[in-house]
Amino acid sequence: MKELKELIEEHKTRQFQILNIVDTFKSLVDKLTYIEYVYIGYTDLENDLSFKPENLDDIREHLIFLMDLVMDIEVKFKGFNSDYVEVIENDPKLLKEFTKDNPVYLFLIDTKIRIFGAEIMQENGIEIVDLTENGFVIKDDFKEENILLN
Repeated sequence: MKELKELIEEHKTRQFQILNIVDTFKSLVDKLTYIEYVYIGYTDLENDLSFKPENLDDIREHLIFLMDLVMDIEVKFKGFNSDYVEVIENDPKLLKEFTKDNPVYLFLIDTKIRIFGAEIMQENGIEIVDLTENGFVIKDDFKEENILLN
């Protein structure tokens, strides 16, 4: 039987292989469908690959679903028996540990921020009002003046 360290290394290698395959797809929907296909294979969920987005909200919801799925599997792979939300609520420092070594999860986060970043910021009371040579100027609903982020 393989040692845990060896299994973790194989898992990391597999994640990079997944991303190499994902890079061959042109459409975001195909990329997300492939990630779903691979990660559903680790679970007892039904894999019907029926993801057919009709608008950007569908893609955003699917990204959230995939991020949850990837993190649940990562947490279980590291030996925890509960879902990742419960594990992280009990020890918030584990979030960094689980995400830093997971290139598939980082790809999903990057995709979500790239497509929905401004919308997410606005939902949280922050609005990008200008882009300058020095960085972004944001308006924070909780502050009276704009803030430069560089």
